[in-house]
Amino acid sequence: MASKKTKRAAEVPLSWAQLQQELGSFADALTTARARRDPAAEAAVNFDLAEAYRARWQRLKISAVVAARANAIAAYETAIALYQSLDDPGAETRTRLALAAFYQQTHQHQNAREQFEISLALASSLNSPELSLTGHLGLCETLLTLDHQLFGRRFSYVSHHTSHTQIADPALVKAAWQSCLAAEKLILEIGNPAVKAQLWLNKGIIRLKRQELLLAIPEFKAAWLQAKEARRQDIPSEVAEDLTLVYSRLEPWYKVSHYAKLARSLRPEPAEIVPKPVAEEQLAFTADNQHLVFLSRFGLAQIWRLPAGEQIQTIHTGPYEH
Repeated sequence: MASKKTKRAAEVPLSWAQLQQELGSFADALTTARARRDPAAEAAVNFDLAEAYRARWQRLKISAVVAARANAIAAYETAIALYQSLDDPGAETRTRLALAAFYQQTHQHQNAREQFEISLALASSLNSPELSLTGHLGLCETLLTLDHQLFGRRFSYVSHHTSHTQIADPALVKAAWQSCLAAEKLILEIGNPAVKAQLWLNKGIIRLKRQELLLAIPEFKAAWLQAKEARRQDIPSEVAEDLTLVYSRLEPWYKVSHYAKLARSLRPEPAEIVPKPVAEEQLAFTADNQHLVFLSRFGLAQIWRLPAGEQIQTIHTGPYEH
């Protein structure tokens, strides 16, 4: 019963006065850090304050939103400036990534893009795979959102708008794809199931935008499997919130491809590991024309058995250019 009461209390909207009361301890900590002339401590408190605003964002009353957003951004920017003065690029990068995520959360996606790009440049100079992975994943999603918004709609993973199968700005989608590929090189070594699910979901969306339906299906299948694993491990994941999300996308999108009849009839078989990764992703039929094979650059072979008597349609085979 106590946990249910706690959950209900956490869902009560916060007014500006209540928010300031909850965060009052940060003001004391900032005063102490400044009195001691300790910029590292001051930067850390500003970062924690900004993260506290971010954690409470969904609970705020509308009247508190504008001031809370401004205060959170100011705290992030203060922390960034202090870390720059301390010549601590690692802490600066982590703070910029957090600011970018907050910009995403508050639908300021152009600002998020700028922060992700700066963060990636810093992460590259630090030779930090973890920071680079976070940056590439965030940038990919942000670029997809910006492309989606050009259709006049707010981006949603569970919507079925035509903008999921059309490209508004080819440059945005191309850049998103490059970020996905960069993340994929890192994710197999250091990524957990939740971030893997997010990556492959984004890759699937990009393939749909490029009208590569048959190549999108393995991406969604991989995302679905990783989402299941994330849930099994109790890892928070946007994709794992609804395990039917990936497959619920496919049926509406069958209609937009000239591969409709073939794709709808395919039944995926268990994925296999091939002896040696291929140089480029390939999509091809086997010699007996009874199986469709997708070979990934990382050694995963996904095979579909074609129904008996199915008429093979003309599709692209061989290397796909990114």
